[in-house]
Amino acid sequence: MSAIGKGDWVECVDAYGPSMPEAGYRTGGIYQVSGVGVYDASKGWFWLNCAGCPSPHELMKSCPYPGWDIECFRLIYSPKQFLIETLKQPTPPEKVSVDA
Repeated sequence: MSAIGKGDWVECVDAYGPSMPEAGYRTGGIYQVSGVGVYDASKGWFWLNCAGCPSPHELMKSCPYPGWDIECFRLIYSPKQFLIETLKQPTPPEKVSVDA
């Protein structure tokens, strides 16, 4: 499977795949991955979707793939699962001291 996963931050390094302006991608742009899948596992071909950007399937109803070629992106940050789980926890109540 790809080293890029859901929640990771990536940079678009080659906009040949997501070349349509309405796709929202541009070379040098930074995006958060909202999904990753497989075109053809035997060839190691993967696709990804990024938050806020439409998939090619949404743009062209005849497109068989639900995302963009993962080779167009490079991983720049992958949050640790521990950090994500920690951020999901409720904040402890504040302790209020009363001076008498």
